[in-house]
Amino acid sequence: GGGLALGGAPPLWDSAEESQHYLPTKEVRVAELPALVAATRPGVDRTLGLLRRLYPLEGARLRLADLYVARYDADGGVSGLQLHVDAYTLSFSVALNAADEYGGGGLEFDALGQVRREPQGNALLFPSKLLHRGVPVARHGTRFALIGLVSVGEDELWAAGAGAPPASRLHGMFARCASLEEVGAGGERAAGRNATELCSGWADTVARHARNRFALLWRAGSSEDLLELAVLNAGLLVGAVLLRQFVL
Repeated sequence: GGGLALGGAPPLWDSAEESQHYLPTKEVRVAELPALVAATRPGVDRTLGLLRRLYPLEGARLRLADLYVARYDADGGVSGLQLHVDAYTLSFSVALNAADEYGGGGLEFDALGQVRREPQGNALLFPSKLLHRGVPVARHGTRFALIGLVSVGEDELWAAGAGAPPASRLHGMFARCASLEEVGAGGERAAGRNATELCSGWADTVARHARNRFALLWRAGSSEDLLELAVLNAGLLVGAVLLRQFVL
């Protein structure tokens, strides 16, 4: 079929939203360009269908909350994205160009400790609150990825127990175990191609999330972020005192 030129003229990218507060990015919102909407709709529909088949959504409403093309350059500008979690409940990242068109790059999940450099057209689907980063593009080239953020129900984060809505069990916040599974376009599992589940302790998991949040807030540096940082530090101090007083 036809193709879509992703490089674009410089004004296309220069006029895009280039900073999400403490996560600097270079991107184009799909909804702003009719050609991108038409080009991505079939793939996005298939991806949402896969999410329904692969995750226990129990009939919860799915909504595509955000969809954009991200650009990472080796020669200046934004080359990657630091460790972070996404908004909403489920995320996907689709490789829009071949891995041999750039050096480095890819998506790395903290819990798995491995970098995924997917072939063009392949998608990675994952719970949004798993810590992950865009590995910097190095040496040469430009990496393009289609990023989707998916809302599940009301995206409830903290509900617990057997009656908790699907989003509270899917978002991945503080997940101690993670595994990677390869599936086909129809959701079929690839026999013999699944990674062993990797797990870590509660203390290590919480510490990694806390360190990441501190690093993001410190990098942002606004008065609101520094206030949150102070509150988090105060909470950790109080928790340490209570732990020493009543547990240790």
